[in-house]
Amino acid sequence: MKVLKKLAVMIASLAFFASLCGCNEVKEAESTLNSAITALQAGDYEKASGYINGSEILDSNGMLNNLENGEELVKALFARLSCKVNSSEKIDNDNVKINADITTINTSNAFNNTVSQIFSLAFSGENMSEEEMDSKMIEIFTENLSSEDAETVTNTVDINMIKTDEGWKVDANEEVQDAITGGLVSAAENLGSSLGE
Repeated sequence: MKVLKKLAVMIASLAFFASLCGCNEVKEAESTLNSAITALQAGDYEKASGYINGSEILDSNGMLNNLENGEELVKALFARLSCKVNSSEKIDNDNVKINADITTINTSNAFNNTVSQIFSLAFSGENMSEEEMDSKMIEIFTENLSSEDAETVTNTVDINMIKTDEGWKVDANEEVQDAITGGLVSAAENLGSSLGE
């Protein structure tokens, strides 16, 4: 009988320690997500890209890094970014799923307003080069994002966290990128579709 009790205590202890390891991995994954969001808010995109796996938006050849004179636009894009973790689940030793509310500026609205303003400007008769028009578009988009009247949007997303040799990384699939950018990814896709690209 004593042997069975000892065995039961050992099994319970192992189960307890295994659950502690799982909790630690979940906490580390959540910490990485929070660090990525904090780096984006601070405008430290190099640091943020170290926490994010698969982000075409942040990599050195990506969309945001290739905008000429776009530094202010990028700052405005992430100025009101926040993340609230709703739940976390360890899938296996290398994967954690985090359900989170991502709140940021509704860039879809700001983008659509910018496109309208640019089309109006293009048809106003003002003669501008393509470079001048691109620069004006960045300026107008930045103003729309920075406006005190700019609406925010909250998207609830499942964020997959992947354990790599460098530590935990945010798997920045298209849904996550769209949530973090407040709908910019889908707005750009919609514009491309409407222009036949």
